[in-house]
Amino acid sequence: MVLRRKETKGFIRIFAFTQNDRVIVRVEDNGVGMDEIQVQNIMSRHLPKEGIRSIGTYSVQQRLSLYFGEEYGISVQSVLGEGTIVDLSLPTQPKGSVHQDV
Repeated sequence: MVLRRKETKGFIRIFAFTQNDRVIVRVEDNGVGMDEIQVQNIMSRHLPKEGIRSIGTYSVQQRLSLYFGEEYGISVQSVLGEGTIVDLSLPTQPKGSVHQDV
């Protein structure tokens, strides 16, 4: 999320809520946003050769999917020039357990 290149006052909002059997932690901003290719790049382990090379988001997504199931993890929605929303989706209770620390 990039706010520093935005010429107007920006915000970052962080909140959490439950939705069906999930806990969603959402981070949203009104920054410069990203196009679809940029979103795909941060969610992929195959990044373009130029720029920052990082597999952090991809790695976290893979770990969450392996631990909780493919329906959970990180999702990114962004509109160029408008902002970005990143959701972290986790089960309210891990499968097959009464209580488990994660």
